[in-house]
Amino acid sequence: MDAKFWNIIVMGFGYMLIFTAFQTLGNIEKNLLASLAEEDKTFNGDGFISLASIYVVFAFANWLAPSVLAVTGPRISIISASLFFSLFTFIFFFTSTWLLYTVGVLLGIAAAVVWTAQGVILSRCSDSDTIARNSGLFWVMYELSFIFGNMLVIYEFRNKKHIDANARREVVWFLTASSILGTLSLFALRNVPKDTFNSDEELQQPELSFLGRAWFAFRTAVQLFVTRDMLLLNVTFIYTGLLTTFVTGLYGAIVGFTKKLATKDIIGMVGICIGAGEVFGGCAATYFAPKIIRYAIDVIILTGYGLHMFSFALVMLNLPNKAPFADTDDVSFIDPPRVWIALLCAFLTGVGDACIHIQIYSLLGVIYANQSAEAFAIFTFVDSLSASIAFFYAIALGLYGQVAILMLFSTLGSFTICFLKWNLKRLQSVNMTP
Repeated sequence: MDAKFWNIIVMGFGYMLIFTAFQTLGNIEKNLLASLAEEDKTFNGDGFISLASIYVVFAFANWLAPSVLAVTGPRISIISASLFFSLFTFIFFFTSTWLLYTVGVLLGIAAAVVWTAQGVILSRCSDSDTIARNSGLFWVMYELSFIFGNMLVIYEFRNKKHIDANARREVVWFLTASSILGTLSLFALRNVPKDTFNSDEELQQPELSFLGRAWFAFRTAVQLFVTRDMLLLNVTFIYTGLLTTFVTGLYGAIVGFTKKLATKDIIGMVGICIGAGEVFGGCAATYFAPKIIRYAIDVIILTGYGLHMFSFALVMLNLPNKAPFADTDDVSFIDPPRVWIALLCAFLTGVGDACIHIQIYSLLGVIYANQSAEAFAIFTFVDSLSASIAFFYAIALGLYGQVAILMLFSTLGSFTICFLKWNLKRLQSVNMTP
């Protein structure tokens, strides 16, 4: 196994363990903190506000992430920043509102470095022939995180209407250990020789000092952000951010608050179904990508779009409008709501999410091979900023309004990325013409 493919495997495995903790925690945080507040009246932390603050800091920290990578390199950056994911999980042993939000801010900064470094490593360890395979492989390994952590949630929360202190402690211990092991596994990443990858521009400036490289990276990111193609891609990035909020924090909480469905262990079932959909979608997109490359229309993107629109429609029919706020007995269009429909929607949403994210990774890795740090930083900036906005309006906006926004941006985002991929394919065919 060469160093490039080894890095993809190691990075996927490390992210699987780290995000087994964070994804699972995001899925249950609203319900977890609500149960904690019932026991400790001095605690007033809110899961949606916590996640929103993480994502808004994450968004703006992405403008500095390329500068950090230009100075330290992706390997050191990814290892050091991942430590903050373990710290965030660990603070759930304490009933402190200020600690919850303070560590969340630190995590937002670290997450920007972690995800920008991921994009750089993926781009450097791939070429035009392997980028689809490597993107799909990483995505499948990463999304297994949904399954493992939520299996524990099902076990610990089974037959519970209230999440007790013992169940909370056991879940947090497991998730903290998983995050620490994930960080340790990233030490196995290898350095790739400079002559075997497309080096980023700021690292090709040997005459510049560390601060000079950092400034060069920041300036390049700003210049790239205002180009036509990147501005069009931002529409798609807005949708992936809204979708991230729905997948990682909102949908599980909404189902958990719907009292007519089941006990709290259904939150874990939702997480597993989302993860299963992500893994299935990642495998399918990776397998079919080489077979449908000749088509002018991006079949994978349109498949994901169709699945999302169908899933969102079912969500609106199956769950009550007030479900995002607290436990509710309200009536939905389908009365009583069906557990199997809720789980089917989770699976379909996961499949569609995998389709669109893998295509974005592949597109950025090909178009911006020499500006990968800046391109992935812009992606995560727009993605996380829209995710934070979605968490904030989720506090006051009912389910139907939230789903309507998702459907609107799903349509716009799918159109823009399809247009750009079609345009790229057209330009490639023109350049190949004698």
